[in-house]
Amino acid sequence: MVDIDRAPKTFEEWTSPVDVTGTVKTLAASGDLKVLRLINRQLMDLPNELQNCQLEHLSLIYTSTTSLPDWASNWKYLQFLHIEGKQGSENLVYLPSNLFSDMPHLLFLHLALHKSLKSLPALDGIPKLQTLELAHLFGLTRLPELDKTLDLHGIVISYLPLLETLPDLLQLKHLISVTVFRPSFLCCNGYLGSCDLSHPFCDADTAHGFPAATCLTDNNLQASAAMVNLLASFGPAVCFKTPDSILEFADIPTKALVDMCGGVPYRRCEIVSPATSEVLEGMCYNLRMQVLSCNPDPVNIAVRRLQISLNVGTPCDVEEEAWLGCTDTKR
Repeated sequence: MVDIDRAPKTFEEWTSPVDVTGTVKTLAASGDLKVLRLINRQLMDLPNELQNCQLEHLSLIYTSTTSLPDWASNWKYLQFLHIEGKQGSENLVYLPSNLFSDMPHLLFLHLALHKSLKSLPALDGIPKLQTLELAHLFGLTRLPELDKTLDLHGIVISYLPLLETLPDLLQLKHLISVTVFRPSFLCCNGYLGSCDLSHPFCDADTAHGFPAATCLTDNNLQASAAMVNLLASFGPAVCFKTPDSILEFADIPTKALVDMCGGVPYRRCEIVSPATSEVLEGMCYNLRMQVLSCNPDPVNIAVRRLQISLNVGTPCDVEEEAWLGCTDTKR
């Protein structure tokens, strides 16, 4: 089953998406469902009918799903698991502790924007995992050990602000990329060497209620010299400093930011930075398939200008996109 909306245009579409619970129940009743991909649809609870399905692909993006039931650990043929929470929703609050105890075919795991999760299940039954992506998991201070995921190729950690350490990566001989960006305490609390609480990644975050970091008090938690060298080999990808003020705007579509676009993509808009009171130029855009809203990220604006100049991508609207270089000859 594939039911996706990659570009909702109104705040109503964003906050009250189509509920597909009944449809999923019907299609799963036979036990033959192998693929479930939903984007911008509502599926708060997984129906019991899914427990008899031999799922291979589960992708739930902006579905406001609150938990995976205990029987989800029986999906032994699962290869792809992507659960992305939605801004403004509760999202995942529970995962079975044995969820990954016997998923020998799982290759890809992505969990993002589940602010209530305090821990992750052990990753001891997914030996073929190649990609691990974790983002916006505000309750995590530690990650599971990775000593049983020896085929890992890539790890992405984005905005796990309270994360104090990393699991040992030295045994991962196939690892080719590690990315840690946006604030994580591990970047400044002494895990990588000296503690530097003046580092911006250690500041308190009053908007989200996060405390400032403190230096590690247990030297045993510090990364070994070999681990520090391994992380250094990935260069600036580890503890990369990003423009957080811009990212905050990009991440959270509010009603005001949606309404100013009027459902028109690539329209010029303006937004006032709460940090500096500066008026920023923005563009109406479906960032990461969220609702169309005003986005001040200059990279997205530059990409659209390049598309127009090269006559590629969605044909431009002369009236709305003249500010981006659209003319009658560029349509």
